[in-house]
Amino acid sequence: MIAFFPEPYPDELLYSICARYHIMSRNHDFRHTVEDLFGCRQACAVYDFPSRLAALCGRLPRGSSHTPASLIRNHTLFPLYQPFLTDYSAGKIAKDMAASDQGGTIHCSIGVMASSIKSPRFLRYCPVCKASDITEFGEPYWHRAHQIANLRVCHKHGSPLSDSDAVISAPVNKHAFIALDYNPVIRTGNPSHDNLERHITVANAVSWILQNNLPTLGFGRIVHAYHRFLKLRGLITCEGHVRQDAFRQAFLNYYGEDFLQEVGCALVNGGRQGWLAAMVRKRRNSAHPLHHLLLIQWLCSTAEVFYRACLQIQPEIVVPNALNLSGIHAKHHQPVSMAADREGPEISKGAALVQNSQLGKRRREWLAIVRRSSGVCRKQLRAANQAAFGWLYRNDHDWLYDHLPAPLSRSKAQDLRVDWNQRDQHFANKVRRSAQEILSEARPKQVTVTAIGTHIGCRTLIQRHLDKMPVTADELRQWVESTEQFQMRRLDIVARRLQSEAVELKSWRLVRVAGLRPGYSPAVAARIQDLVG
Repeated sequence: MIAFFPEPYPDELLYSICARYHIMSRNHDFRHTVEDLFGCRQACAVYDFPSRLAALCGRLPRGSSHTPASLIRNHTLFPLYQPFLTDYSAGKIAKDMAASDQGGTIHCSIGVMASSIKSPRFLRYCPVCKASDITEFGEPYWHRAHQIANLRVCHKHGSPLSDSDAVISAPVNKHAFIALDYNPVIRTGNPSHDNLERHITVANAVSWILQNNLPTLGFGRIVHAYHRFLKLRGLITCEGHVRQDAFRQAFLNYYGEDFLQEVGCALVNGGRQGWLAAMVRKRRNSAHPLHHLLLIQWLCSTAEVFYRACLQIQPEIVVPNALNLSGIHAKHHQPVSMAADREGPEISKGAALVQNSQLGKRRREWLAIVRRSSGVCRKQLRAANQAAFGWLYRNDHDWLYDHLPAPLSRSKAQDLRVDWNQRDQHFANKVRRSAQEILSEARPKQVTVTAIGTHIGCRTLIQRHLDKMPVTADELRQWVESTEQFQMRRLDIVARRLQSEAVELKSWRLVRVAGLRPGYSPAVAARIQDLVG
């Protein structure tokens, strides 16, 4: 347990709190700070999705109100990603951040590693916020709203964000928590004046999401909401398909190529490819929040409007034309509220239609199957009910995977299929024959475990399971040569060959022909003298 822990400031990164602890504790080595906070020296200084938070909370002073959930909610970047994940993914990531010692898996699970939007290389700050923090709190700190990839301005002041020299992407010292106090400006990424308002709008959307701790929406509900707004713009066909070319062009006309380049979201592919087209298709994986925010801003001006619209879509039964947007007023998109007023009465009728449709019947059938099959693994459940599973997989994929039984824990069963005694005797004989063949080769070759294993084609088996084959192990000890023994054998072979050729044996000649390097052992030197006579 540590004696103290800095009181967090508003919107402060946990990374920043740990950096202030390092300064206040007067630790000379960052590893000492890591050990103080997390109870081990292997923990890394991660700015966005830190792990081992349960260990950290367990070491805080008595009376501390911090929990892993509160730290994740108020001092990491996870709340920005959470609304755009499924319940399962969000729960798993939060659990890993609290307890896991494998922080790298978190970035893979949340989609950061595979995203085309790369994490920033340096921590960033707003010079105006820095001066304000010094006045109000007596010291500056890292704001989490400033650390979003490709965010260019501060949402409070509209001023460009500055890069510090605190490296967070492939740092030299992965355990270092660097405080803002000691970081000069590296460069300032000034956005173009024409696009400043759009940058501020995106920054405001990021700040709103971070402050409100929004629950997950799920891929199906988000894509359905996108289609509803696109339909109001005339970008959905009668069959429910997105007019991708018109969609891409309208989106590009709204933002312009320069702005999309500045935020790292350029449309480099054709209308039916690239990140924009993927956003409105059935999703199987997560997308970067910045992609969502750009699309949301174009569709309905603010993240709040879009989120309120998504909440009106039933998470269990997503019905076409069942989204009531009445009362939601989008500043730049007046047709949204008017069209929604006309479609509002369809909600109850649409839900009733779905309950009586094939979709509703298939869902009820699957839920009954799951209830009857408690304790059955997913693979067996799928194999026994292929028709129901296949239909839902093709037509209602997200709902199906939300209603699969929890994966069964795998127990490591003892493998009784192998008779190790028989295998031991078999390989002992093969080792003996292999060693004899290696020794009989014209060109001398050292007899090693690797050489024998490669020769008989079972190197991995011998190296990994030798503890189960004692006879084979004894056979190997009998035949395997040390480097010194191999050198002596080479000298003997060379001496016999030179004698057969009637060549005088000299020390230098034996060493050169046998290929010995300087530094051989005294025993090898003694063998050379014996051969020379």
